[in-house]
Amino acid sequence: MPTIAIVNNEDSTRAIIRRLLREAGYRVREYVDTESALELCERPADLAILDRTNYPLKGPELFVRIRAHNNMPVVFASGNGYMLEKELAQLHVQPQAVIDLPFMNADVLDTVRRVLAQDCAPSS
Repeated sequence: MPTIAIVNNEDSTRAIIRRLLREAGYRVREYVDTESALELCERPADLAILDRTNYPLKGPELFVRIRAHNNMPVVFASGNGYMLEKELAQLHVQPQAVIDLPFMNADVLDTVRRVLAQDCAPSS
């Protein structure tokens, strides 16, 4: 089963996503800050769910660092899609998907399944 990395400094958000993913059979790695999540550059998961407002790096900055090392699929969870879009555009990066906060549980699982399926699909 794929491993999903959750990078979010909010314990309650991380706990909800962790429970959803584990109940669906996924392995989960959790990071409470972007400093510890830099591990994903050298030890990628099958997919990462990043929060836009983490610290000490913001989620988009972590995304750029991850992309410098590997092509692990990245999904953002954000309550401010406009700011996220603006920050990502400035950094010239685009995630595989964005989950709007607050989220519906089914949205998290559907997004994870869709992104993982896209990542496994043969390119034409």
